[in-house]
Amino acid sequence: MKLFGTLLLSIQLSTCIEPPAMVRYFNYSGNPVEVVEMCKSILDSLQYEIEIYAPESRVIITAPQKVRKDFRRYSYSVVIQVEDLIKVILVSKRHIFKRGSELSLGGKELTEMQVTDKLPYSIQQKIFWPLAVEFNKYGWEEFDPGLNSVTENRLLPSIYN
Repeated sequence: MKLFGTLLLSIQLSTCIEPPAMVRYFNYSGNPVEVVEMCKSILDSLQYEIEIYAPESRVIITAPQKVRKDFRRYSYSVVIQVEDLIKVILVSKRHIFKRGSELSLGGKELTEMQVTDKLPYSIQQKIFWPLAVEFNKYGWEEFDPGLNSVTENRLLPSIYN
């Protein structure tokens, strides 16, 4: 009976709905160094503060931005890496309230940061949507490397237009 219960629990946990990975890929054509410069101008136009700009390694990292969802607080940074594809990655941390903090002496902080690899989907969309709209203006279309062919990727709905 224990084996059946354990098996049932593992199946339920493996089928939990989770937000998608916080990575998007975009096709581009042209010089990668120029594409990095265009990505920087896009981030500037969307009012992101650039923390690291390395055109020689083709990487851009923004300063952490704070966002709220219900009572939860998150900080995220956008990382853009230009290789064969433009890879847009969200790196995030969740602020967690420590319950025993109000009793502590010595002025310790009430929250701690926890690295998370999954932001709620609604927050991801609010971050990725403006980037994708701007990328589409340059003709850079979203690409799913999990699909088998270029034809299947062309069948992706173009929701950003």
